[in-house]
Parts: sequence; C-alpha cells; structure tokens
Amino acid sequence: MRHGPRLGLAIATQTAGQFLQWQGLPKFGPIVGWSFDIPYTHQIGFRLEPMVMSKGSWTRNAQLNTNSFVTLRYLELPVLLRLDLDTARGGFFMTGGAVYGYWLSGRLRTTVNGEETQNIKYDLAQPNVNRSQWSIAVGLGQQGKKWSWELRGQSSITPFDKLIRSQNLVFGLHVTYWLPLPSSKVSETEEEPE
Repeated sequence: MRHGPRLGLAIATQTAGQFLQWQGLPKFGPIVGWSFDIPYTHQIGFRLEPMVMSKGSWTRNAQLNTNSFVTLRYLELPVLLRLDLDTARGGFFMTGGAVYGYWLSGRLRTTVNGEETQNIKYDLAQPNVNRSQWSIAVGLGQQGKKWSWELRGQSSITPFDKLIRSQNLVFGLHVTYWLPLPSSKVSETEEEPE
C-alpha cells in the first residue's frame, strides 16, 4: 500500500437538479487530503482519500452588476476503484466510485457594484439541515514513482436542499506525492512505477 498527501484545485457549481449540467460561473476552491492506494491485482486497486473540499457556486447578474458567491466546505471520503490502462511505468489509470461528504461550513456573500452587501454564514445546527451527501466520481490520471495527477469530476446524487433539490458539481485537478516505500518493500519488487 502506498500513501501520501494530496492537494488540488476544485472548480465547482450548483445545478438546479439536472445531472451534470453546468450553471453560472466557475467557483474555485482548494482540495486538501491524504491518498491511500491499495493494490488488489497487477492492474486493479482501490483508492481511499479522506479530504476537505471546497464546493459552491458563483452567479452573476450583468445588468444589475451583482455577484453571489456560495462557499461550502465538505469533509469527504471517496472510495474508488482504480484501473491501470496499461502496464508500462508511468502509465495512465482511471478511477470511479462513490463519495460520502459531510458539510462542515458554508457562507453566502453578495456584492453590488463591487461592494459587499451581504455576508451570511449558514447555520448548520438547524434541525432541517441535511449535512450528509453522496456523490459519484470518475477520474483519469497518470501514475508516477513519486507523484501522480488526476482530473476528476463528481456530482452529488442526493438532494443538497429538500425544497430546491440543487446538486453540487465539481471538477478537480488532484496531485498526490507518494511517500517513499521502506527499503525492504522496494527491494521485494521491481515493478515500482516511475
């Protein structure tokens, strides 16, 4: 098993219930976590990746010169199947699976003509707030000896809001630094990817 820190950049929006349909402008945010790569066979493995991810949306009304920014922080646990597309060192891989997310914090900020008019922190202690959310994710990346990168898209499949039924859609660039294997493990195998 290999593991290491994982950083990335999320590009997010919220949809009005339509699956994988982009709305508004891209809302950028950080991804910070840890990746565990668990081999099963020569080309198949599993990825467990606890992380904190920024989601949300950015909508703009050009006629009124207003902007609304929704920032949502989630603690997420992706459980993904990894499939190596070739056996060569430094080869490409695909991932796919389910993601459980727990809503940590949220904020709505509104500006008019560049001046902030509203800055509201969501009250997550309300009894009608559903803080759990399930998503599905699919990714494509390249594996190296010390580093790997992955482009991943994910969309929630459970309602974010019981009335509006909006969904979180996120595309992310993830980069993982793999901690060095113990020297005994490296000597046991010659199949360590570059």
